[in-house]
Amino acid sequence: MAEGLAIEKCSRCNSTSVIHQAYSGQHFCSKHLSASIRKRTSRELRQQLILPKDARHEDGSPYRILVAISGGKDSAVLLTMMVDILGCRRDVEMIAGCIDEG
Repeated sequence: MAEGLAIEKCSRCNSTSVIHQAYSGQHFCSKHLSASIRKRTSRELRQQLILPKDARHEDGSPYRILVAISGGKDSAVLLTMMVDILGCRRDVEMIAGCIDEG
């Protein structure tokens, strides 16, 4: 009965695939899916957030980035990824902002 079901393997390793990425045509296990998302997020940040090698202001204060969050899981993941990618830079300070509309 299960003869028609094929369990795909990850395109990067031999682990069981958890997702098929349609735009790339690749199958990923959870580890490589996470790495793929991080790589795309890093690339998008580099394109949209033009930061010089030392982004400090003339007075020495760090470049501040406001990350607007809603409190949901999507914005929590975004904030976590941005901290992972940019958090090690001493010239950049990230601030999470949420507006309480009552």
